[in-house]
Amino acid sequence: MMIDVIPTVDEVKGDDLFQKTVIVVDVLRTSSTIITALANGSGFIHPVETIGQAKSFKDKYKALLAGERYYKKIHGFDLGNSPVECKKEIINNKAIVLSTTNGTRTISKALKGEKVLIGGFLNGQECMKQALLNKRDIVILCAGDKSKFSLEDGLAAGFLIDQIKKISSEPFKMTDMANAMFGVYKYYEDHLINILSETESGKKLISLGFEEDIIFSGQTNLYSICPFVDQDQKIMIL
Repeated sequence: MMIDVIPTVDEVKGDDLFQKTVIVVDVLRTSSTIITALANGSGFIHPVETIGQAKSFKDKYKALLAGERYYKKIHGFDLGNSPVECKKEIINNKAIVLSTTNGTRTISKALKGEKVLIGGFLNGQECMKQALLNKRDIVILCAGDKSKFSLEDGLAAGFLIDQIKKISSEPFKMTDMANAMFGVYKYYEDHLINILSETESGKKLISLGFEEDIIFSGQTNLYSICPFVDQDQKIMIL
C-alpha cells in the first residue's frame, strides 16, 4: 500500500485518484465542520460548489444552508462554515447543504477516487481505520487556500499518517510528500494549536473573530466517526 499527499486541490492530475481511497482534508474549516455536524446528529450533508446550487436543494431536503465565502458566512444562510456552530440542538436530525470557498470544490474533485472519506485532527484515528479496511492506496487530498498550499492541511495530513503508523500491522510505503508532511507534523505536534493559529488561514480567522474554530478543530481524535461520500454525493457516517 502506498500513501500519498496532494498539497492542493489544483494539483490533482490525471489518474492520481483512480481506484484509490481519497481522504479530503480542509481542517480550517470544511472537514472539521462536516465531522462535527455528523457527530452531533445531522442526517447527512450535501456539499455543493455554488450558492445557487445550495438554495436549490434547501426545499428538496428541508435542509439547513451552511457555508462561507472567503471565511464569512453567506448572506441568508442558516450557518457559516464553523464546527463551533454545529450544536446538537440546532442540527440534530437535519440535513445540511454546504457550500464553501474551497472545501466543497475539493470534495467534488475527490469523487474520481474509489472511496472518499473526510478527515482531520478531530477524527484521525477512526478515519485511518476505515481507510485501511478499503485495502487500496491512500491519497490525502489537501484543499489548500486559493490554489496555495495551507500549512494547517499539511499538518493534518501528517497527523493522519501518524495515526496509520500507530494502528497498521501491515507494511506500507510513502511518497516524498507524505514523508515531508509527516515530518512537519511530528515537529509541531506538541504545540499544535499555536502553529495552527500562526498559519495564514489561522491569522485570518482570528482577525474575523473565529479563534474558537481553530482551537476546536485542533483537537485530536475527539470523535470516533468517519464521514464518507455516497453515490448520491451525500456525506454520512460510515
